[in-house]
Amino acid sequence: MSQIPELLGDVALASDELFAARESARAEAIAAIRAMETALVEALGGETLKGLREVAPGYPAARARCFAAKDAGRPYEPLPEPRGGGDGREVLVVTSRGRLEMAKTVVRAGRVVVQTRWAEDGDLLVEDVEHLPRLFAQLLGEHVARSRRTTSRLIRLESVARQISAALVA
Repeated sequence: MSQIPELLGDVALASDELFAARESARAEAIAAIRAMETALVEALGGETLKGLREVAPGYPAARARCFAAKDAGRPYEPLPEPRGGGDGREVLVVTSRGRLEMAKTVVRAGRVVVQTRWAEDGDLLVEDVEHLPRLFAQLLGEHVARSRRTTSRLIRLESVARQISAALVA
């Protein structure tokens, strides 16, 4: 029984330390996430991420917090569907323009549509600083691979066009 006052003091100290650590980690995580988002948007230079569709009902979205067991390692999941006449749960996604947005499915005039809004700092979790680098790396890797394939194809087509032009001029 004599340990209770000491333990209560330890609980209060542990709670204070936890709060301070959470706030510090949150501030650092948000700064890092925003820096990644800004770097991605700047790297794209107005282009879209190759292979990433716009967020739409029924299509897998690039979700920051993906939990599908069947898609382990693949950060694509459809948005949660509306239930019981309400809206679907809002989730953090990366758009084809490289922006972080909150997206949800809603029923409007009998149709399921997607509503998005810019992800505010309050929408971000400390844990997103672990999820987002993996997601960004995968999206960027796919973008680079697709861009290289497209570049190779365009170079080949340019060569074909030159051959056709040369044959017609000769």
